[in-house]
Amino acid sequence: MAEIEFNYEGNITVIHCTLNEKMKDIIKRLKNKTNNNFDNSIFLYGGSMIKEELNFSEQANSIDKERNKMCIIINKIGDDIDNNINNSNKVKTVICPQCQKNTYIEINDFKIILHDCENRHKSEEILFSEFEKTQNIDETKITCQQCNNTNKKITFNNSFLDV
Repeated sequence: MAEIEFNYEGNITVIHCTLNEKMKDIIKRLKNKTNNNFDNSIFLYGGSMIKEELNFSEQANSIDKERNKMCIIINKIGDDIDNNINNSNKVKTVICPQCQKNTYIEINDFKIILHDCENRHKSEEILFSEFEKTQNIDETKITCQQCNNTNKKITFNNSFLDV
């Protein structure tokens, strides 16, 4: 017997299976057990999407085969982004949610830790589903360093103009 730990938004559900059971059948049992059909979700194992046509033995890496246990992360795609924020933009680097300065990212026990920005802030235990929301910058809070103006009328391409 083997087991698969499914992590969905920080909630762990364990499904027991045989080594030759197909992943698609294991996922069906997960859906029945949780009463969730996981629409718009992807199943990630080892950084890649699982292949539902493979069985446990074919999908698992050598360490997980030895311990008869896999850990799979279920990520929502599409819906988890709050598109109702009109004055925010996504950034291309990882930023501190408190000061919007560049920061380091660490993943531990299926939770995200942001640390060591230039102001030494630390944000811990951020769920994958909540992380993207922390990476938006509210443009109404951006001020000109020379005149402290936040007026969007004097900006062009998100940069202040000399007036």
